[in-house]
Amino acid sequence: LDEGKELKLSNNPSKGKVGNNLEEELYNYMNGEQTWFEIKKNPFFDNIIKEVSPSIRKFLKSPFTVVCLNAWKTKPNMKKYYDANGNQRGPNRLHSDGYPPGHIKCLIYLQPLDELYGMVQVMEKVFKSEKAGCALMFNSNIMHQSITGSTNYRYVLELTLMRTAIEVDMLKNYEGNPDDKWFSQAYKAYI
Repeated sequence: LDEGKELKLSNNPSKGKVGNNLEEELYNYMNGEQTWFEIKKNPFFDNIIKEVSPSIRKFLKSPFTVVCLNAWKTKPNMKKYYDANGNQRGPNRLHSDGYPPGHIKCLIYLQPLDELYGMVQVMEKVFKSEKAGCALMFNSNIMHQSITGSTNYRYVLELTLMRTAIEVDMLKNYEGNPDDKWFSQAYKAYI
């Protein structure tokens, strides 16, 4: 990932996808703490998705497509940020993503989940792992948060998944940028 092109959060989702709509100042703060990586469709990422797809299908109990694949690294001791109204924003607070129904997150942590690299909390449970490669899948609308590490960068692959009614090409749409969240129209998964 470190050899790829670095990207910034902004208000510019890819065509056909919906993104965040945050204040520019908040993006600047978050971009100072996180580095996003460009993800282009290629055999390496295709193989990662194919490798985890049986577990995803078992969890979802339905066919699915990958709406987007994002990758980033987070600095240790990432700060908490607040918007102009004083509301805490960003990943280091309990939040839900507000995605349309049928969306699931799959987070793959490329380092251990511990005090040095950071952890993740989903509802009341804090997840830790001594080994790299821990993956978590959950409904993106339940409360969750990132817990930053004390000394090391944490690298994450995030697959945003959408259940589909029929089999589709799950690999067709994952390329994008860190501003992509979900399809502007659900039928995009089927065409």
